[in-house]
Amino acid sequence: MVITVHRVALDPGEKAVWVEVEVVNNNAGEAEWPVVPVATAGGAVAYGDYLRSTHLPGDIDAGQSVTGWLFVPLDPIALHESDTIHLRFPDVAVDGYAAVGDILVDVSIVTPVTGSACMWGWGRYAPPSSRSTPIA
Repeated sequence: MVITVHRVALDPGEKAVWVEVEVVNNNAGEAEWPVVPVATAGGAVAYGDYLRSTHLPGDIDAGQSVTGWLFVPLDPIALHESDTIHLRFPDVAVDGYAAVGDILVDVSIVTPVTGSACMWGWGRYAPPSSRSTPIA
């Protein structure tokens, strides 16, 4: 299973970060994952909020991929351009629980893109595609 972060949007009004993820189950069997991550950055810890996120499935069939936005109540005011957001998806299980482990994804914050193209008026950051180390 591989988790790729395509984009990050900062939402100061909600004191949150939105993370667009693509999850691919490249294993032979079903994979189970917690959907929302535990995020850390600059000493702060935040737990993703499933109800405010895209409702992605917790079970992903072999060969299936899903994409959506995850809501993480990590205040963007505390983030700096050089920070890294560490996302941990705990206890991901693949191939009938033959392998269980955490998937870690580090997302670097880069120069913001601003102007009328900003999604819903948020400051919008376009990090380089961040990819997890897959669980086999």
